[in-house]
Amino acid sequence: MAPNSSPSPFDASPIDLSVPIRFDGSQTALFNLPSASRQWARTDGFCGQVAGGASCNVETLTITPHVHGTHTECVGHITQRRMSLMDTWRPGPIRAILVSVTLPEGRGSEAHRFGVSARELESSVERITPGTGHADTLVPRAIILRTQTRIDGDSQGEAAARGRHLSVEAATWIRTAGFEHLLIDAPSVDPMDDGGRLAAHRAFWGMAPGSVEPDPVTPGPDPRTMTITELIAIPGNVQDGHGWLDIQIPPFDSDAAPSRPLFYPDVSQRSRHTNP
Repeated sequence: MAPNSSPSPFDASPIDLSVPIRFDGSQTALFNLPSASRQWARTDGFCGQVAGGASCNVETLTITPHVHGTHTECVGHITQRRMSLMDTWRPGPIRAILVSVTLPEGRGSEAHRFGVSARELESSVERITPGTGHADTLVPRAIILRTQTRIDGDSQGEAAARGRHLSVEAATWIRTAGFEHLLIDAPSVDPMDDGGRLAAHRAFWGMAPGSVEPDPVTPGPDPRTMTITELIAIPGNVQDGHGWLDIQIPPFDSDAAPSRPLFYPDVSQRSRHTNP
């Protein structure tokens, strides 16, 4: 695909791909970590609760971004040297392609060994690219993967164990295809328990197995500016195709932060569906 300076027409009402953190409701249960929590802020002589007589409500939130809700992470997630998402992420709309992929068949430990294949991923992208009007003349920088994972409470951990992750070959293909940002509707691009290898993470960021530092000269996009967004939710009535993506991320000085990806399908695709 060749770049084109002409913008693609899109509907200004976005589709929210994030999973909210419901402090008093159902939450994702991963890695046996405690649920996200909140409590009224307290100091000497003050409790931040209007119902308790305070002038305003003030809460202290306790979360683990990698576990609770939709989150975006940078290569600092797997590096020995601290690297911050705040220093690598550049906010603003980018071109993206939303793709549904078929998961490998299998049961139990057999399914756990497999992930979305590079062949399946490549064929899914090629199936969408033709016939998208002038949208296909704009190079997408982000790929949004729909594996049909349910996003509700404990189902996330179970879904990952059923193979909702990427094969190393698929992660490598995404990188070599030039995508800088990867979004997926699963808890992780790797199996929940892969012995700490995080092989798909490393493949996407162009790092050798076991490496703890990014290689800035490896072929493909600069790993220091690439991101992975996990635990997204894609409404079932949203069609595959091209659009604009705005990943809203607070300026946390950390390798990961809660995020809210907003997808704006091109007008040619928006006409085929409506928001729920």
